[in-house]
Amino acid sequence: MHSLVIFCKTYIGDLNHFIKLCESLAKYNHQNIPVYASAPKSQVLEIINAVSDIQCDINWVTDEEIVEESPGAILDDYYKLDGRVSQQIIKSEFWRLGYCENYLCIDSDSLFVRSFGIGDFMATDCVPYTVIHQSKAFLDQCIQSKKLDILKNIANDSEMIKKYFTRGGVDYDFGPTPVIWSRLVWADLYEKMLKPLGKTLWDAIIESPSELRWYGEAYLEYRPFPLFPIEPLFKVYHYKWQYEIENKNYDFLRNLYKNYLGTVLQSNWHLKKKRSILKRVLVKLWP
Repeated sequence: MHSLVIFCKTYIGDLNHFIKLCESLAKYNHQNIPVYASAPKSQVLEIINAVSDIQCDINWVTDEEIVEESPGAILDDYYKLDGRVSQQIIKSEFWRLGYCENYLCIDSDSLFVRSFGIGDFMATDCVPYTVIHQSKAFLDQCIQSKKLDILKNIANDSEMIKKYFTRGGVDYDFGPTPVIWSRLVWADLYEKMLKPLGKTLWDAIIESPSELRWYGEAYLEYRPFPLFPIEPLFKVYHYKWQYEIENKNYDFLRNLYKNYLGTVLQSNWHLKKKRSILKRVLVKLWP
């Protein structure tokens, strides 16, 4: 069993992004951390063919394999789930396949911008870093841009999951992806909280679809290993307006590598200008 792997849940709709991610892995994964990826069984072969020319060794599993290892899961029910929910379940149940103790869970629309190694994700040989912070910079941007609905949604999501753990106090942010997850935390969440209630992780995520918060709050509750907190690993642009605020200065992206391992332009913007923005980012990062 590996101490650490990189895991990406993808699908054919994110193929262009996934190709770019694989290219960045080939360029910057200098310690050859094992890479795993999953996709629907019906799409895996097409995706493999699309990235076959990239020098990135990927171990493939299917979404269905992960579903079959998940307690109480039924494939027909999985196929009926909204994609935004089903992908969270796949990501949070990958550990059940037994390939690793910890995994860097990364999305297809991510790009590494500099070399990285195990030390960027593991505090010791056995203990991962935990992404935990208050996200004040992003909250400030929401206030400045008058996106008060986003603030309200964040607070509601946090309170909804905190109530399961009877935790008060500060609302923490446990993301954005990529994040380092330990199988110990997911196992504690299931065995110590959900299973005694007659629930599965599926039930939890369907009720409150925020896998990052489920993991983070479970860690704070059970503490299976010491806390080594870190800020987000990647600079993530959740929204186009956020990107526009920060990138008025042409040099911003060129200096991004000083504080981050990579960047994410979320694939759900659904804007015509998204492709041109991505192209400009790549030109700045990879001259």
